[in-house]
Amino acid sequence: KDPDGYEIATRGYNSINNGSLRNICKKKNIDCFKWKYNARAIDINRNFQSKLWKRKYAGDVVFSEVESWFLKKIMYKYNGGIYVDIHSRGENIYYYRNKLEFTFSTKQWIEDVNSNEERSLQGALGFHAPTFFDKVIDIKHCILQDDISNQLRNHIRKYSQEKNLEYYDIRSHVGFLRGMIVRTSSTKELMLIVVFAKQSDEIAPMLNNIKEAFPQITSLMYCVNEKFNDSISDQEILLFSGKDHITECMKAYKSDKILQFKIRPKTFYQTNPQQAERLYSIAADFAEIKPSDTVYDLYTGTGTIANYVAHLAKKVVGVEYVEDAVEDAKINSEYNQIYNTTFIAGDMAKILNDDFVAQYGTPDVVITDPPRAGMAENVVNQLLKIKARKIVYISCNPATQARDLELLSPLYNVGKIRPVDMFPHTHHVENVVELNLKQEN
Repeated sequence: KDPDGYEIATRGYNSINNGSLRNICKKKNIDCFKWKYNARAIDINRNFQSKLWKRKYAGDVVFSEVESWFLKKIMYKYNGGIYVDIHSRGENIYYYRNKLEFTFSTKQWIEDVNSNEERSLQGALGFHAPTFFDKVIDIKHCILQDDISNQLRNHIRKYSQEKNLEYYDIRSHVGFLRGMIVRTSSTKELMLIVVFAKQSDEIAPMLNNIKEAFPQITSLMYCVNEKFNDSISDQEILLFSGKDHITECMKAYKSDKILQFKIRPKTFYQTNPQQAERLYSIAADFAEIKPSDTVYDLYTGTGTIANYVAHLAKKVVGVEYVEDAVEDAKINSEYNQIYNTTFIAGDMAKILNDDFVAQYGTPDVVITDPPRAGMAENVVNQLLKIKARKIVYISCNPATQARDLELLSPLYNVGKIRPVDMFPHTHHVENVVELNLKQEN
């Protein structure tokens, strides 16, 4: 509860059991409690009718009042912090995603057993039911991605039923069809990846059928995943027809230059491209990069931010743990004729040290976009040694971001803060914080 006695709902078991979040809540006299995830917005609104919990999913309220309140309470503790109370929302709250993954399952989730909902003996093709790894909700129409995604999924379902192709049972590890991934882009290119559970003579006929039915597919690929888990990050993705990538475009920061990014099957790219450009623009605004600056882009991924701001700086050094992502970053720089970027693969906690700084130069500006766990403590300590003029911290987890800001607070003041609504209809936000080096007395 907040100091006025009103209920505060913080979402997700991991967040609530995060030590830093518990400590923050304890200091602020907030009682965090676990709440059970419910996929239906109407149930969320009905179950949490407190003073602060007011989320409307029609788009007129992007963040709930409790989210705004929580961000303010976390960030306000830092002297000099200015909470920018403008939520960067997108114009498109439907059909905004450029990537969706769907699962085949022998177990179809029926919310109401007394309903007339259509049921298939084969199972379901769609999304996992909340809290169930083996049950899938059969999706006929999804409003998160371009309608071509619905057309593909429904066609594949119909084909599989006509051919009596077996869906995968993740408990018994028996079946043939396992999953499908649809990736779209602003250039109207289309990638489809079909995931099979085993080799079969049925693969080629099925892919040929899809190819003929959807000539707009520019990249048709497939994967045979015989492992017990669904991850395909360590699996070979095979090209059936078309190109091995699609292309996404974005304007460079305050420039007419159009950047092009090659998106391969395993490439990470923000799934809300419109809001991604807004997110990067806010980060660049906060960074105030000068032509003589050396910029570090930590946790650079495929180098999207590095390439986005490269024309502003003398040089940009990107660091990323995933080697494939670093290769993508290099390809994207070359693709866009950007020659002042350098990308390094390695564990941030191990390679960001004095020798690294000596080799690549002391940064004037650091942009950091770590995973949900935040930055390792020795990375924070190295940033305190570097003393860059400015740090821009992008985070999908304000709790761990707040922890890191506290560690940086001996040398840095918090300036502006701007949350960006990346996933309409969900609680997820990306929070951008400007950190300014304190002036020495």
